[in-house]
Amino acid sequence: MIPLRDSANTANAIETARNAGFDAGNKGNVAGFSTDRVLANYRDWAQQAERLLGNVFTRDAVDDLVRTQRFWTLQSATGEEPLLISMVLAELAERRQAMEDLVTQLCKVHARWCQAGFDSIAVADTNMFLRAEAPFEEVDWLGTVGGSALRLVLPIAVVHELDRLKRQGNNTTQSMARQSLRWLYQNLPRDPAGRTGELAAAPGVTVEVFVHDGPTRSPDVDALTIDVARWLGIVSDVPVKLVTRDLGMRLRAQTIGVHAVQLPDD
Repeated sequence: MIPLRDSANTANAIETARNAGFDAGNKGNVAGFSTDRVLANYRDWAQQAERLLGNVFTRDAVDDLVRTQRFWTLQSATGEEPLLISMVLAELAERRQAMEDLVTQLCKVHARWCQAGFDSIAVADTNMFLRAEAPFEEVDWLGTVGGSALRLVLPIAVVHELDRLKRQGNNTTQSMARQSLRWLYQNLPRDPAGRTGELAAAPGVTVEVFVHDGPTRSPDVDALTIDVARWLGIVSDVPVKLVTRDLGMRLRAQTIGVHAVQLPDD
């Protein structure tokens, strides 16, 4: 998941990264420039890129994009170092490529999560699969979340947790986890490019698993699930809601601004 600030969206992230890449390329046009001028150009680029990217991406992401090993070397350079211009040009070329790669990733994110035809997204947590009297596929998802065309998203951490529970849970939990995994196996598309499957019992609802980089197995699966819902709320252009049966889960989500719906136990 590309780390974006809560106030960002994919459109302005794409524009910001693209502009930073263009500027890095322009700063690399140094024919006839003195070493001091070339170094000053790079430092200007780094300062502006940090400021603009910081409006969209998290602090750690900006550090990864701008504050490389060469960045620190060039910040302390005096202009007398041998091959300094070559170092600056290499750094600007790499930063331009990094921004282009980021734009490519962001465009893929935008294409996936800003599709026309859906008016809401729901993220389901693990406990939505563990009620024998209310099977996952029979939940009134549209009535719970709202809208008429819903994308139901399962973080990969939830699937990992079901895999764990089928071996380590109590008898009821083991049975429900196995049943849920069997249902997912039968209903999710086999082709990796075909991410969504229709819920037969709920016209207008599709289900998909969100596989992403970074930690997907953790003692705190709830935190990973909430983080997916928070991120989807940033990158998508429709409302995103977390659906749970746990009060604690709902309260945790709401604390960080994630809209959560708690289904009753009965």
